[in-house]
Amino acid sequence: MTMQPSNNNPLNGIVEGMPVYDSNGERIGVVAEIHFGGQETDAYSGRSKSADEDIRRAGRDVDTEITSAFNGDVDSEVAEQLALNGYIRVEGSGLTGAAAYIMPDRIGLINDGQVKLASSLRNLREFPHPGKGERNE
Repeated sequence: MTMQPSNNNPLNGIVEGMPVYDSNGERIGVVAEIHFGGQETDAYSGRSKSADEDIRRAGRDVDTEITSAFNGDVDSEVAEQLALNGYIRVEGSGLTGAAAYIMPDRIGLINDGQVKLASSLRNLREFPHPGKGERNE
């Protein structure tokens, strides 16, 4: 069975444990975590309204709270994008740090229980998140 990620949620059809391949067909790891994102957001900040209020009520800083969820692997801007848009976290020897968090726009194809990314392993390592100066492949 082959399906393209839907416009509504590109992470549909992905489950933990699925093998992940880059755009060149190189296996880079397995899906260790899925976060679907898509919470109600503030039009100005792009952050989840309910999550921000819960964090503030607990007396914690919103930016610190968001980035700590990613073990310091990503900066606050990318952490907000990941929390809002969703991601898969890939475990394997091919990716570490920020590159292990794959945004939905990096997912090319879900086919026969496998995730194929739209980026090469090299591009993911050099430019882990879209829009950060990556090169065309």
